[in-house]
Amino acid sequence: WGLVEAPLQALKLAQNSAMKADYYYLISEFCYPLKPIAELKGYLQNNAGVDFIECKDSSWVKGGIREGRYMRYHFFDKRKFPKLHRWNYRFQINLGVKRKPPLELEIKFGSQWWCLHNATAELILTSDLLKKYINFFKYAWIPDEIFFQTLCSHINSEKRDSLTRAFFNENGKAI
Repeated sequence: WGLVEAPLQALKLAQNSAMKADYYYLISEFCYPLKPIAELKGYLQNNAGVDFIECKDSSWVKGGIREGRYMRYHFFDKRKFPKLHRWNYRFQINLGVKRKPPLELEIKFGSQWWCLHNATAELILTSDLLKKYINFFKYAWIPDEIFFQTLCSHINSEKRDSLTRAFFNENGKAI
């Protein structure tokens, strides 16, 4: 959940600061600019108001569970507790445990890296339903690939795929 909570907190801090930005760009330590920063700034100015975030259906997931990422409760870190993670998932399937997303949400998937316009960030943070969404996604598996994507898909703005180029194999490993 920390991969969602940290950007949310950063957006809150940015929105409450005296110096608001036009865009907020979430990248990792492995993201290297392929072009000059001035070119990125110009591109964002020429595309003012556009959000750069993938908001795809579940076919975006190349392997492993899809709807089970949010339809089941994920209490255990798969890397730290692989057997518990697997047992918990299978136990819920056997019991018929199925979570329902908030009715207004159609779950979307995409890369955890995005570049959101200030207006979109503000709409996310001021949504009356934000607490409800947090409570739902907090126990999803890999929430950083569905939380912002799902919320942004419901905000009436123009969207384009992420500005970050990433290539993954069928196991989700960077190549």
